Amino acid sequence: MLGEDVDWLLDVALDMDPGDGCLAVYDANDEGAIALTRSGIDNLKELIEIHRANPSIIERYWKLD
Repeated sequence: MLGEDVDWLLDVALDMDPGDGCLAVYDANDEGAIALTRSGIDNLKELIEIHRANPSIIERYWKLD
């Protein structure tokens, strides 16, 4: 839908929480997925622009672990 790599989008979405419109959804087998509200999609688009302008944001996040 957004024309981006799914794994990269998941890394970008790590910055989001339920208040940003990003929810964790589980099925009866406890398989999880990320779901976005309409405002969550808009917020993700903004984060994509931020991460495109400064790709080192994700690299810095993973170095904190």
